[in-house]
Amino acid sequence: MWSKIVDKLSGIPYFGVSSVAQMLGIENETAGQLLSRWVNNGKVLRVKRGVYMTPEYYDRHLNDWDFSGLISSIINPGSYLSKEYVLQKCGVMTESVMAVTAVTTKNTSKVASKMGSFLYYHIKPELFGGYGEKIVGGISVKEASPGKALFDYLYFRPYGWAYGDKNYDLVEDLRLNLDDFEVKDRLDFINWITLSKSKKMSDALENIRRKIWLS
Repeated sequence: MWSKIVDKLSGIPYFGVSSVAQMLGIENETAGQLLSRWVNNGKVLRVKRGVYMTPEYYDRHLNDWDFSGLISSIINPGSYLSKEYVLQKCGVMTESVMAVTAVTTKNTSKVASKMGSFLYYHIKPELFGGYGEKIVGGISVKEASPGKALFDYLYFRPYGWAYGDKNYDLVEDLRLNLDDFEVKDRLDFINWITLSKSKKMSDALENIRRKIWLS
């Protein structure tokens, strides 16, 4: 049965039980059983419950720059890429980031599979935003601006006891490269801090200004 549909399925980023059932002219329950069997023998990869991808599609796009973001968006369409994942892409993180990090208004969650680790952080609706959107493989992928990604990264960190200590250097402690952070991204970061009305974030900004931006 797999040979009848593999060519069609390997050309799309993901598919579900009903797609396989329709292609093969079988009941959804039978298609679900087939998919479980195909996952076990490596013919199919499970993205999340009820959603699958072929190894052919995965291997063909594995090294694409936006592929991890595509998978993250399939897992949780109501999220946007942010925090370490985006900061690494724009050169702010100086250490390797293994997980794909995203922000959502849904519950905080983690999805781990052969495709990697995907972390989703809950944020209140009024702070959900600051992202651009592009189409990757026919899927909408949302990604935070550098300024919003920095805001999210610090917003979700525990409140450092030393933020107000004149000798404490937040940027050095977290090994962030903010020397070349563009003015527009700094302003974006500051705007989100103002919107958040968070003392922690105001203290973080003051520390960064004192040690790096000097303004």
